[in-house]
Amino acid sequence: MLVIKDLCKRIIYGKIPSSYIFMFHHLQSYPSIKLSNCTLNQYIFSSILENIFSFDVCATLEETVKYPHRRKIAITFDDGLEDVYNIAYPLCNKFKLPFTVFIVPDFVDKEGYMKTEQIVELSANPLVHIGSHGMSHKILKNLPEADITYEVVRSRHVLEDITGKTVDLFAYSHGLFDYRVFNIVASNYKYAFGTKPRPCNILTTINKYDVPRFNIDDSCILERSEFINSYSKGILNIPNKYR
Repeated sequence: MLVIKDLCKRIIYGKIPSSYIFMFHHLQSYPSIKLSNCTLNQYIFSSILENIFSFDVCATLEETVKYPHRRKIAITFDDGLEDVYNIAYPLCNKFKLPFTVFIVPDFVDKEGYMKTEQIVELSANPLVHIGSHGMSHKILKNLPEADITYEVVRSRHVLEDITGKTVDLFAYSHGLFDYRVFNIVASNYKYAFGTKPRPCNILTTINKYDVPRFNIDDSCILERSEFINSYSKGILNIPNKYR
């Protein structure tokens, strides 16, 4: 049954023009301060960006969701780790690649996370969009409704105060939510993003508050590259020395 389901999925995804949203966390395999289990070799990350640049397929997150048939790639980062500022930002700026950072306000200015002034600098760059990842990175569906509202709404206000810009994109902590979380997020944001490893197309983006993203890290990079390269231009081709 699973084989048939996978075959059907591959046929559907192969026929429908799709885009992809990539989700990154740590951009080092062995960060000095490990704040997420999702780590990626820095040189593989750089190679991915070079491929995206050379194929001219990068788009903003909102453009990718609105026009998934254009076969674009959107780059996102979760948690607001300092790797974004130290590693990703210089590379994306060099290649003029837009990206979105989903930030947890309670983590700002803590060791290993971005500082307030770094977020201000990023938000001033037209390539960068700041989104919310909840106030404290708690799993929202486990919380009372009042706490969900605080996490969802307060995080937006804090980030808007820091950046001076509208924050209208949300990423669920660990990709988990229920109908209560969904309704509160839908009342406060334009789009929300989960962690289902699916392409963005006319089927998977019907629900604007559960848009799929591919988590890209050392543990799944080969599996992800095989799937994505089946329907794209080889964006996730990994140099042999890193296989």
